[in-house]
Amino acid sequence: MRRDRRNIDEEVEVLDAIDVIIVGAGPYGLSLASHLHAKGVRFRIFGRLMESWKSRMPPGMYLKSHVWSSSLSDPAEKYTLGAFCKEINFPLADSDTPPLEQFVAYAEAFQQRVVPNVEGKLLTHLRSDPKGFIAEFDDGELVLAKQVIVAVGVHPFKHVPRALGGLPKEVVSHSGDYGALGGLEGRTVAVIGAGASATDLAGLLVEKGASVSLIARTQELKFAEKSRQRKSTFHHVASVIKPIIRPGSGIGSGWLLKFCADAPGLFHLLPQRLRTYVVGSQLGPLGHSGMKDRVIGKSQLFLGRELERAEYLDGNVTLHLKCAGRREIVTASHVIAATGYKIDLRRLEFLDKNLLSRVATVEGAPILSSNYESTTPGLYFIGPVAANAFGPVMRFVFGASHPSRRLAAYLAESKVAWAASSTETKPAITSRTKTVEPKGLTMDHETSNETAIAGTSGVDATQS
Repeated sequence: MRRDRRNIDEEVEVLDAIDVIIVGAGPYGLSLASHLHAKGVRFRIFGRLMESWKSRMPPGMYLKSHVWSSSLSDPAEKYTLGAFCKEINFPLADSDTPPLEQFVAYAEAFQQRVVPNVEGKLLTHLRSDPKGFIAEFDDGELVLAKQVIVAVGVHPFKHVPRALGGLPKEVVSHSGDYGALGGLEGRTVAVIGAGASATDLAGLLVEKGASVSLIARTQELKFAEKSRQRKSTFHHVASVIKPIIRPGSGIGSGWLLKFCADAPGLFHLLPQRLRTYVVGSQLGPLGHSGMKDRVIGKSQLFLGRELERAEYLDGNVTLHLKCAGRREIVTASHVIAATGYKIDLRRLEFLDKNLLSRVATVEGAPILSSNYESTTPGLYFIGPVAANAFGPVMRFVFGASHPSRRLAAYLAESKVAWAASSTETKPAITSRTKTVEPKGLTMDHETSNETAIAGTSGVDATQS
């Protein structure tokens, strides 16, 4: 429950503003924290560590990216996923796609080693103030900050087709709602979608004894190619030519995706309409290579179908589909919408309405400067919410490096400017707890400013 505004205002009067709050404790938040430490910026970090990855994806899923492109970002690029796998003797090659469980274990180890001071509180309300921004947390603590960086990932932006909107909540869900799949064993389940989430869920549900119908608008399901262990002469020749014609990158193959992956700063210079088009048209649905044999022939496929409406009666859902002028009906006891995410800042419940009204957007996504700053000075967005500004790489763990490096450098410069403009050095004060330096990290005690990384509204950083 939100606290009384008058009591909050009274507390704020006695607070000194800290420098930075960053909302998020997933790959982007952790990566940024490591860079802030390297730049000598003092900080706190809040949020439920890797929450979406740990509790909103079922065990057995795979990342879409390879081991070499699935590392969190640290300044020396030393603590990579590949290095972690070697350290624990887990057999994964750089070209493999890592299983979810292994990636989560790596991120937790990264946090313990590089960002040990994560605090598991959540941001519940953020509003502007003449002194900056007022952040209220779920334990009642208030923090007054000069700068706020939002890195909440995709979970707040789950997209469910309007046709499913009238169904009872107990019979419809989103693919982003699942950890373990308990409760769906042996049931009839309709999965709507054609991407990795849809095919992963379909394959895992079949193995739990569910009868699965996979419904998609695409005419065919596409899966990534398996790595070839033994290559013919033709494939050896092709392996030499392919990098020139269709080079690989951290998010896919082709010159356009390589540009998007390697140069998000240059992508930001493109006209807004072109950026929006590229983000919306690249990287279509693609299942994991290991799921093809677990889905094809084992799930009932309804491809090239469009969902018209859904009805609920006597414990079952009837889905009305349209295909080439004819109509079909699919019945299931539960429907999973593996239909992706649609960025819309209005879905971030912790943003005060007055603050939200001052953030200019394009199709729901914030308009950002080259430093990830919104049209509200001091308010920044990184991760998938920044994809329209910096390209599709922001939807991948691989994209965490650019905002981490850029913002850490920018905030370090700002720290010097703030210190130079201050006539008196004061310690940062909050209403209920004092800022604690992270254990095990060497901090710059000569700086007069303090950086805090604040928690998410029950969400986490980007989904791969």
